[in-house]
Amino acid sequence: MWNLPTPPKLKIFFWCLVSGFLSLQTVLFDKKLVPNMVCTVCSDGLESFSHCFFQCIIAKGLWQLAGRDGIRGRLETLDPTDAWKSLFFSLHLSKVQIVEIVFLCWRVWKGRCWDVHGESNTFLLLYVVNSTHKWRSGGMLHKLKHNHPLPITLRLLPQG
Repeated sequence: MWNLPTPPKLKIFFWCLVSGFLSLQTVLFDKKLVPNMVCTVCSDGLESFSHCFFQCIIAKGLWQLAGRDGIRGRLETLDPTDAWKSLFFSLHLSKVQIVEIVFLCWRVWKGRCWDVHGESNTFLLLYVVNSTHKWRSGGMLHKLKHNHPLPITLRLLPQG
């Protein structure tokens, strides 16, 4: 995980994701910090790891836009630590695919956080589409495929 060619903030996010340290509603409810476990984005399910990153409408849309819906389907049934062990070992994914998945999960999480803090779902969807397009067309995947180092920072917020 720490050797992935991604910016440090994505590595830290990924470590928090795998370790179960993200502030999902189910985690916050267990700590008695929120009154319920309902998804803060869609209100259509418990905001668990699986729901937040794979089943929520925003997450599904992002995975589909990125053309990775098949991988999403394979990961959504696993628990967080099993999902990532599977990602690295049994699914036989390339480093490019793993980095793309980490990036997609980061986008889902950023979108969820924006929604929690009051951004509209329309803005959220535009952000997800725009940032994913920039990632895919900005040469990041090409650099990975040809073993070029990634830049130290990526622009993770929409330009406006």
